[in-house]
Amino acid sequence: MSTSAGRAVLIVNDDADHAQSLSVLLQQSGFAPTIAVDGVEGLEKARQCEPDVIVCDINMPRMDGFWLCRAVRADDDLRETPILLITALLKGSDNMVKGLSVGADDFLELPYEPIRLIAKVTRLVERRQVKSDSKKRLRALCVALADLVIVLDRDGRVHNVEQTKSGVLYRPAAKMIGRTLREMMPEHADRFLPEIHRVLASEQPHNVEYWLDIEGEMKWFEATVSPLSDNTVFWVARDVTERKVLRDKLAQAQKMEAVGRLAGGIAHDFNNILTAIGGFGALVAGALPPTSPLRADVEEILKAATRASTLTRQLLTFSRKQVLRPELVDVNRVVASLEPMLRRLLHEDIELRTELGMGLGYVRVDSNQLEQVLLNLAANAKDAMPAGGVLTIKTARDEVCPAPDQRPENREGDYVVLEVSDTGIGMDAETQAHLFEPFFTTKEPGKGTGLGLATVHGIVEQSGGFISVQSEPQHGTSFKVFLPRVVEAPLVTAVKDREVTGGDETILVVEDDATIRTLARTVLTRWGYRVLVAADGMDAFRVAAEEGRSIDLLLTDVVMPSRGGRALAEDIRRQHTNVRILYMSGYPDDTIAHHGVLDSATPFLPKPFTPDELLIAVKSALNGGSR
Repeated sequence: MSTSAGRAVLIVNDDADHAQSLSVLLQQSGFAPTIAVDGVEGLEKARQCEPDVIVCDINMPRMDGFWLCRAVRADDDLRETPILLITALLKGSDNMVKGLSVGADDFLELPYEPIRLIAKVTRLVERRQVKSDSKKRLRALCVALADLVIVLDRDGRVHNVEQTKSGVLYRPAAKMIGRTLREMMPEHADRFLPEIHRVLASEQPHNVEYWLDIEGEMKWFEATVSPLSDNTVFWVARDVTERKVLRDKLAQAQKMEAVGRLAGGIAHDFNNILTAIGGFGALVAGALPPTSPLRADVEEILKAATRASTLTRQLLTFSRKQVLRPELVDVNRVVASLEPMLRRLLHEDIELRTELGMGLGYVRVDSNQLEQVLLNLAANAKDAMPAGGVLTIKTARDEVCPAPDQRPENREGDYVVLEVSDTGIGMDAETQAHLFEPFFTTKEPGKGTGLGLATVHGIVEQSGGFISVQSEPQHGTSFKVFLPRVVEAPLVTAVKDREVTGGDETILVVEDDATIRTLARTVLTRWGYRVLVAADGMDAFRVAAEEGRSIDLLLTDVVMPSRGGRALAEDIRRQHTNVRILYMSGYPDDTIAHHGVLDSATPFLPKPFTPDELLIAVKSALNGGSR
């Protein structure tokens, strides 16, 4: 604190006689001076005593007056301290210009009259005090007033308006004074006037939360209404729009996490059940003659199992727990390959246009999931154009998102953009706010699950990208999917044979679910394989030890009691060094990753699977799977 409140002066001068004479003059005028012999000592003493004014010579050793000015202005605690520079050369020199540039407040030219020195120091002290008091009052006022304060009377007439943040007033302040709430905002007056009357009647402050449409943007406010007199109130408000948006996002994230946990919790058992229903159903269908009256019934069972399987995948996808198999993908090739299917999906009165950019590079995604994204967006566009229209699919490379307000933080970069736009009915802001929520739909009952766009959002986010939406009622909608661009080219590999074929190799099937174990053995045996089965890791280890012939493939569940699939594979390799491994699981990806089986190079068969998918995966693993 100051040595003498409001009167402390620090003299910085290497001339001892001059410094002493200054000290005497200032003491005689009621100031409390302190002397420093150069800029370095002056800065140290300034930090110790916090002077009200610094009187400083320019030419000094170690640190001159100009450097002292710079140091004071750079110090958070001293930057407001006035500085008076003393110089023998003022007129005709650049000392004044240089001094002002480094933060000096005034100058005193040698020689000087004592009364002139005292006048300048006094003026700087008083100016410092006034400035300090004003800042304190302003700071206290801003803290108390938040972003906006309005003085209103009982009738809602505005007597005064003060704002500390732009963009929080319904109209300019000058146009509000003297007018009533009913005159300015009749649609809100019935909400606000009762609050004013309640505060005046109770003589107690009251908190209010409300929103206003300000220049086309919805703003949320929290206000404290306090009595000012018998007939007037203080309406002190703070803009909480950003906080409310963050709060809503948190609530949405928590809801997604809750549904995701539910989906992940039921995924394993549900996928095992669906594998059994679909698998045995397919075996029955394959055994029936084409003319059998039972074939239609079995096909309906298979369709229901497929729908349930799709629903399970969607639940896991939007909650970002779906197992993805990322690979380097050419987005243009995906669009081109799906174009015939998309044309069949759309009505005849919807025109499909594609505009594919050049030199896009690749993205690292699950190609099947990317196809799902495109199909879901196209289906959504089709439903938005009941009277026909144009569906346009574009691809491009974009290093800057064209809608910065929709880009998540820290996602600047090089992207491949997949845009799906339509000329349909469009959406209002309220619909867009809930667009990616699970089970949210604008379709009539029975026409949608509300998971289509939630699934798209989950796939894109899980693939490291993001999605933006632009839409207006009756002006169509545009979805833009941003996926990180990858420069490297994919390795050229032989095209895998996707035909269903059998073999004569020995396969050890390890699965703790008896139904799935039976299904796998039945399918593989029918196609010529020699099949051994085990109920868990310990049982499998015993079977492998007793097996006289070599085991060609270990088909194992990932999560099992007593010993998991990864540990089992390591044990089996010690007995059968050339064995290949194929993992299967119905658990979500976080559980599988915990067990060390989620590498893109690891052969993996997700549940539920059909007999054909099982046979293809087995053949692929035998031909080139992991050892």
